[in-house]
This record gives sequence, structure tokens and C-alpha cells, in this order.
Amino acid sequence: MNRRPSSKYLGLILCVAFSHAAMAGDGAWYAGAAVGSGYVKDDAPDSGLAVTRDSTTTGYKLYAGYQIMPNMAIEGAYTDVGKEKFAWRYSATESGAGTIKVKALSLSAIAIAPLSGNFSAFAKLGVANLNTNYNESWSQTGYAATLSEKKSKTVAHYGAGITYALQKGLAIRAEFEAFGKGKVGDTAIKSRLLSLGLQSQF
Repeated sequence: MNRRPSSKYLGLILCVAFSHAAMAGDGAWYAGAAVGSGYVKDDAPDSGLAVTRDSTTTGYKLYAGYQIMPNMAIEGAYTDVGKEKFAWRYSATESGAGTIKVKALSLSAIAIAPLSGNFSAFAKLGVANLNTNYNESWSQTGYAATLSEKKSKTVAHYGAGITYALQKGLAIRAEFEAFGKGKVGDTAIKSRLLSLGLQSQF
């Protein structure tokens, strides 16, 4: 029976590849920062509740990588995807509200394809340590409570984008990326980021 390697083994493979690439010294280091539209949404059923969700948020990322060759790189990143704000009402006397925040540390392999002019396209695949922070407060007649939970989970990480070289060593980068589902309790959390940023090679 064939077995797929787990996320931790994929991460180990990427770490080894990154170390070997850095020791080879034939490529180029780069780093960048980006900001954009994040999306965080829980998959909890409404179950008869009147629920409102604000899932679109501002997210940002900081990243650094090593371009092993013109069409391949290894990259690590810290991403603050953003947060979902939600509120619910069960009756005139029972209601609640809260937030779900998602952050990630990721390591990815990147395939690069030159396009016409100063453009190039890329696709990425890797693993991420997804950290989900859930906070909720609710109240009903004569009673109020709060609930907080933090959860870390290793998930798949993938994305694609386009870079435009402004001058030697400097480029604009537009990117879409998504993360495997995080989890709070029994509820799955979706998260993704569409960003625009500046990248510098050194």
C-alpha cells in the first residue's frame, strides 16, 4: 500500500534542500515584504443562529529565500493572514461575538518561469505551521462568559504569482496563496492571502 509522506517529512526534505543550496553558494538570496487582502472563515454550521461574519481582512507577510538556479528557489515566510470577526444571536437575551486570527510560518519550494519583458511567473508548494487564535464572549440574562483557544497545526501551503523586475535586484511581486485548513475545536478554518509587495535580491 502506498503512503503519502506526512507534512513534517515534507518540511524536513525542504529544510535539507535549503541547507544544501545555501552551502553550494551558486545562487542568490532575496527577501521581501507584502501586504494585501486576507480571508479567514470558519466552517461552523449556523444551527438556527442568526450569524454575521466579516471574513475579509488586511494581511501581510515577510519572507526570505534562496534562488538555487534561475527556475527554482526555496523560501521561508511569516504570514499574518488576518482575522475573522463574527457575531451571533440566538434570542433577544442570548448573543455572542468574537474573532479568529490566523498566522503562519511556512517553508516552500518555488518553480519560476520567465515571461516576456521583465515579467516572470511562479508557483509554490510547501508546508506551514498554522497558528489559530480563537476568542469569543457571549451573554444571556444573568450570565456572561468568555472562551479562548489557541491551536497549532501543520498544513499544506501553496500559491502562485507574478514578479516584475524594476531594476537589477529589485522587483514587484503579486501573489495568491492558500493554507490547508486550520482547526479550532471541531471547526475547520479556511485562510488565504492575496498580496502585493516589494522584493530585493542581494
